[in-house]
Amino acid sequence: MKPYLPLFFATLFSSASYAATPANSLVVAIPLDGIISFDPAESFETVSTSSLVNLYQGLVSADRNHPQQIVPAAAASWSAA
Repeated sequence: MKPYLPLFFATLFSSASYAATPANSLVVAIPLDGIISFDPAESFETVSTSSLVNLYQGLVSADRNHPQQIVPAAAASWSAA
């Protein structure tokens, strides 16, 4: 019992401390145990694939008003051959 006594008193008298989130930050909580990689080429499981949508911007995306049309997102221009 004596070896655990200092640990008991340390946890008894310790106080919880919380970090403040800056006003211009978004905190996303996801479990990290299922993530294999944040590399888009290696991402095949559900957890990291759902996170990649929030981390990377695509070159093109669907128009919000006309989803059948493609509009540039990160790309400035493109051409089809």
